[in-house]
Amino acid sequence: MSYQQIMLASIYAANGFNVVTFDWRGFGESSEFLMNEDYLCYTEMLKDYEAVISSVKMQGEVDKAHIFLMGWSTGAYLSMITAYNNENVAGCILSGTPSSFDDVIPLLAKVHPKGKSEANLIVPDDFPREQMPAMIAPKFRKPIFIIVGDKDDRTPLWMSRKIYDALPKDIDKRLSVYENAGHGGTLSPYFVDTQRWAEETIEFMAAIK
Repeated sequence: MSYQQIMLASIYAANGFNVVTFDWRGFGESSEFLMNEDYLCYTEMLKDYEAVISSVKMQGEVDKAHIFLMGWSTGAYLSMITAYNNENVAGCILSGTPSSFDDVIPLLAKVHPKGKSEANLIVPDDFPREQMPAMIAPKFRKPIFIIVGDKDDRTPLWMSRKIYDALPKDIDKRLSVYENAGHGGTLSPYFVDTQRWAEETIEFMAAIK
């Protein structure tokens, strides 16, 4: 439920890609889901992602060998985890990616707009913390494009570099740093330089055979 995602979807569709956007449970027009605002994420979101991929695979116009996932912030690590676990995913594009909860929670506590402490930034007990990006990176065998703004104060450049450096050397891995871009909203890389974002991500997906 965001004009920014619709803008990107329009660009990709105009360049020959099928695009699916969706709201997690409890967001936008999706079914109601009781949520604790202190939770950073919900394990059920991984199930939502799997459901979307299963639905996409059933569409006749879909090239099932070239399904890519794209996510920002929470959506970034959910995308990498899902790409890691789902054999139907060809690769992923991530922006503003937390390397691990241990890395990101102390930073979030410092910059959180509502002044939340680390104790109020909760990860569900059943969430696979061991599958956060920095942990699975050494075993990640799919094309991956990591994008980050050099002014991102929530998931700084060093987190993206930590993930990138841990990835195998023999896969298609890319890291793109956007000058004067932050974490999200009108400061996000895809908003600060939409043309560059579109060109880089389209080239990345088109290069995967």
